[in-house]
Parts: sequence; C-alpha cells; structure tokens
Amino acid sequence: MTGKPPVRSVAIVLVAFLIALSAALPLSAQGAPTGVTVVELHIRAGPGREYASLAVLPPGATVLLEGRDESAAWGLVHTPDGAAHGWVFLAYVALPLGFDPHSLSLVMEDSGVPGDPAAAVVNAPAVSTPPTATTISNLRLRAGPGREHPDLGTLPARTAVIVEGRNDAGNWALVHTPDGGLRGWVTVRYLRWGEGSSDVAALPVVDERLASEEYSIMDRLRATPVVATATARAREIYRQGLALGNHPHRFSKVGDCQSVPQFFLAVFDSPGSYALGPNADLQATIDHFAGSFSRESMAVWSGFNLASVLDPTWANPAFCRAGESPQACEYRLWQPAFVIISMETWHGRTTEQYEDALRQVLDFWIGHGVVPILGTKADNREGDWSINATIARVAWEYDIPLWNFLMAAQPLEGYGTTDGFHLTYAPDFYDNPENMRAAWPWRNLTALQSLDAVWRGVQ
Repeated sequence: MTGKPPVRSVAIVLVAFLIALSAALPLSAQGAPTGVTVVELHIRAGPGREYASLAVLPPGATVLLEGRDESAAWGLVHTPDGAAHGWVFLAYVALPLGFDPHSLSLVMEDSGVPGDPAAAVVNAPAVSTPPTATTISNLRLRAGPGREHPDLGTLPARTAVIVEGRNDAGNWALVHTPDGGLRGWVTVRYLRWGEGSSDVAALPVVDERLASEEYSIMDRLRATPVVATATARAREIYRQGLALGNHPHRFSKVGDCQSVPQFFLAVFDSPGSYALGPNADLQATIDHFAGSFSRESMAVWSGFNLASVLDPTWANPAFCRAGESPQACEYRLWQPAFVIISMETWHGRTTEQYEDALRQVLDFWIGHGVVPILGTKADNREGDWSINATIARVAWEYDIPLWNFLMAAQPLEGYGTTDGFHLTYAPDFYDNPENMRAAWPWRNLTALQSLDAVWRGVQ
C-alpha cells in the first residue's frame, strides 16, 4: 500500500499541475483563451505586485484573458461573470496547452499610482455583465439547438448558467457554467432568467454546433473540480435520511485496500497526527464527524470489489447477520447520513459488470436515505479509463456528489502511484510542501474537503 514519495522540487509539482490542467481548458464563448488559477491569486490594478489588489481569486477560478503586458508575465483578465477584472501574474494561471501568452494583444494601461488603493482602477474597457439564468429542472445540454443533436451531459436543477446567445427561433439558448466546465444548447422553457436577462429576443443569434467528441466523458471529467459539491438530489436524500433516523454526525466508507482506515481518513481521529495547514477551517468538520474517520467499516476490506459488498458471503460473521451483505451490515450498525464510495479494483471483470454493481450499491444507500459521495480513482489499470468514465457518468446521471480524486493525483509524479496502482505515501501534515508531493495526503485532504462541502451544502 505504501511507497516512498519521489523527491522533486515544488516548482516541478506546479509545472506538472499546470500541464495536466491545461490540456482540459477550453476557449471562452467569445473565443478568448480561458485559464484557471492554480493558487490563491490577487487581481491587481496594474501589471505588477506593487499595484493595489482589487480582488482575490481562489484556486480553480476560471478567468478569460484579454491582453498582456510588455513582458507577457502579466495578463489582463476578467471572470466569466464579469465580477472581477484586472491584472494577474500568469505563472500561477493554467493556460490552454501550447498557448503562448505573447499571442495576446499588448495592453498599455495607466492604472494610477502603484500601491494607492484610491487609484486602484483598471482603465480597460468595461466588461458588460452577460445574461444569466438558472435551470428549473435537470436539463440536457445538446450539441445544437434541438433534441436531435447529441447529448453532452446534464445540468442539475438550480444550476446557474451564463447565456451566450439563442437560435433564430428563440426557443434554444447556448449557455455555459460560470466555471467553464460545461457548455451547450438548452431549451429556454426550463430556464429562470436572472434580473435584467429575461428578453430572449435581445440575445444575439448564434449558429454554432458543438462537436460531441470534444465533450467526451473523460474530457468533462478532467474539467470537473476535485472537491465534491452538494447537488439538488443530495439535499433530497439527506432530508429523507433524517426522517428515517440517520445520524447527521456519521459517515461510512465503501471501498477496497485504498479505503482501509490505516491509510484512509483515520488520522483525523488522532489529534497531533495531522496538520491542516492552510485548511484549518476543516477542523469543524473533523469535530462534527469524530469517530467515523477511524471506524472499521463492514463495507471496506483490502480484497473487496463492488460485487463483494453486495454478497453476504463476504460479510464479517462476528458483526453481521446471516444473509446480510457487507454494506447492509454497515448501514444497520452505523446508520450514517453520508457514505464515501471509492472502489478502485475490479479483478478482470468487464466495465459493464462494474457499472451494474455500482448502480446496485448506489441504489441501496440512496434507498436508505444516505448521501453517496462517489470517488474517481488515480490509476488506469483497465487501460482505457473506462472505470473512471463509468464512475463519472453514473454520478452525473444520479445527480450525486462526485469526488474527483483522479485530477488531484494527475499532477503528481507517476500520477501519484508507485507501480500504476498503489499510492505514494507521506504523513498528513499539509503545511509541509515535501509531503504534498505524495498522493496519500492529497487523497485524505480532498476526501475531507469533499465531505465538508457536501455536509455543509445539504443543510
């Protein structure tokens, strides 16, 4: 299970992350290059750290590039919703693979006195606020304005979108999510328009067809954030579970050797064995779920796969009743409000069999009012990414939280593995950059972040 983490510089870690992320970056609706911040990043009034900060973007924020300074080290950007606009240091922005910042227009702007907050005004053309809307129900994204066009995915109910334009008839709109992760055509009848955005006729007419190949499941997954978020269905499941008596301070785990407590999450039940570093706000979540992190789940064992947790043969007879499957036993004993499902191994069976078993596992937990947090995996032992693609597709279909550990591991050397499967190890001290070169700290941290986000999001 363990392996000594490779010795590399922090700079190499950042470069690897930029390369992995840049491959998934699209162009904006206007054709402008799109970037993603890789650290907390100040937007400044001018191209230099001596200029006043206008806003701070979190890691993973999408920006659209308008121009550059003379050195091309700084870029003039705005966020997709137009709320933030200014200069950023491009070394901390993941750009589309192969994109040269020198190809941006040179912008010469007098932004006022460096460091003077009163003069912190970027004298660039104002960015108009694009029309916005919210989906009324789960809504299919299509490659063109009509149901005959290929399906590109589903926008969950109450998803905010930015509207780019409409078809000639005005009954379909081309939209994208604020983070740029999803883009396509939707029928306007299921959109609730934002303030000042209700005049469909005022939208520009566009005639764009999206190539469905460009939006393959793996492309979409690579553009999906690592940390899971609560969905509309997750909130419904949570409310149903509380009515059934599920415990809001508990979560369970379903998994194989990469979910055994010796490595996965148990450290958070042992004060002094971890350091949250810049993630100190997660301590409240650790306190809330105390006892669940180190608990031995009846649905976790180093030899399990998805079929195993459905089969009473694999249940622990010391705790489980006759004829009771491992996951049914786990629910009876713990009755949690949440369950983290992370199953990497499949032992030579087909992807179709994996999907069938996964659906049975999800149906069980959802049927008992337990919110599933479904995790992708770091490895590609199947060779074609089909298991990760299946995990993602099923999560999106069920509208349940997806913890995308794949994209946390991709920037690491060896994709976070020692042998193509087993994760590289380091202690869970997140204030030590050396530790963050290994996969296990990222696995535990992003799982905790996902649990935190989903727990808070379903309230």
